[in-house]
Amino acid sequence: MKSNIFKILISLSIVLVLIIISFMYFSWNKTVEIEKYSTDHEQYSAAIDKCQLSTGSILIKGWVLPKNKRAEGNISLGLMTNNKMILLPTFTFKRQDVSSHFSRSYEYDNVGFNSSLHNKNITKDINNIIYIFVINSDGTYTEIYNHECK
Repeated sequence: MKSNIFKILISLSIVLVLIIISFMYFSWNKTVEIEKYSTDHEQYSAAIDKCQLSTGSILIKGWVLPKNKRAEGNISLGLMTNNKMILLPTFTFKRQDVSSHFSRSYEYDNVGFNSSLHNKNITKDINNIIYIFVINSDGTYTEIYNHECK
């Protein structure tokens, strides 16, 4: 009897773990489309350190910082595909090397970012320009940098 209960618990645990992993995968790889955005390349410095584009996936690493204030972590990356701008899931973090180079001493200076997406709509023949956006407090987007992913 105990053996059957143990097998049932293990089976349920495995199913639950698979459901959680699937939920995380699909929520992280969800795309958001934007139609309108402004452009301001003067107020920010940025660079793409790594950009890998292949059929079905993209990986981008780099940094972006406002020239006269602390980075707030409100950065998003975009990719033009099928004549639509899609936003990529983007995570920001501290980049001490960048902050030091620009003599920035803000305590929570999240100027680094990683962004990746696995999606069937990503193909090698898409426009391979990566756009960096700031998400403004009113919910609008401002393009601050673009880079050709080679």
